[in-house]
Amino acid sequence: MYDLDALVALEEENFDGDRISRRSLRRWLGQSAAERTGIILVATRSDGVPVGYGLVQLRQASADARVYSICVSPRERGSGVGRMLLESLEREAKKRGYAGIRLEVSRRNRAAIRLYEGSGYATFGMYPDYYHDGSAAIRYRKSFHRSTARMKGGHRS
Repeated sequence: MYDLDALVALEEENFDGDRISRRSLRRWLGQSAAERTGIILVATRSDGVPVGYGLVQLRQASADARVYSICVSPRERGSGVGRMLLESLEREAKKRGYAGIRLEVSRRNRAAIRLYEGSGYATFGMYPDYYHDGSAAIRYRKSFHRSTARMKGGHRS
């Protein structure tokens, strides 16, 4: 189990609003394999201190997984932690047979937009006034290789 206080501190350090609550983080960390609706991956320093995390939602009725959050300590930005977390979330979704992965990002978050576009994500829409500060969310999607794609209902193609 990871240090919940450290993950909450990362949320507070990174986001002015639209934060994942302590209660929600505890729930994501404590899910058993049978009740799993998502996966949280935590990046740590060599001493075990969390420097970032990524959370992907796994929805049974959808062909796509959804990146719910990627959060990296400001002191670690530019070090590759965000890219490593994103690639790890993609691997987890592929392993479970999803056809692709989706996400939303604030149009004001230029660093995240560069990461997603540089990782092969394509824009497919926008949600106006999506975030607490009134900013719009750009919607992105990345397709996975067809041989690992899953159809709705859990059937493999």
